[in-house]
Amino acid sequence: RVDPRKQSGTGHTGKDSYSNEAALLVVSQRSISLLNSIIFSQGWGKQVDSRHFRPNIVISSMPSYGNDDYQQDSVNENYYPDRIHPEDFWVKIVISCEGTDLELSAIGKCARCQMVDIDPTSGMKGNTLRALAQYRRERGKINFGTFFA
Repeated sequence: RVDPRKQSGTGHTGKDSYSNEAALLVVSQRSISLLNSIIFSQGWGKQVDSRHFRPNIVISSMPSYGNDDYQQDSVNENYYPDRIHPEDFWVKIVISCEGTDLELSAIGKCARCQMVDIDPTSGMKGNTLRALAQYRRERGKINFGTFFA
């Protein structure tokens, strides 16, 4: 939504007034499960859920991907087929409801900050960002989730 007070004559670009970088943030349950396996393997404490990342949409099931769909990791130049986040490769999402299709286009990856470390239930600090940094650092940013509009 665009705040009606900012629509005309103020230089407002039309960007959604209630979001950081794009209208919707999408994560997959597979990505959350992968992150939890890393947190567990490192002994870094409590598992996370989607609420840590404040997404608008969580995709819980998707088609399986063969090895041909995996891309080379740009940072370490190694293949990590077990560390693929499917939403990194989605170009569009189509949501169908009662004969109407809504098509969303990928805008880019979501760079995360230390807020993902805060447990939304207890308010206690965890090691989520540290775990993500182990395998999701790219060009100085730690990405998790994809923006769509």
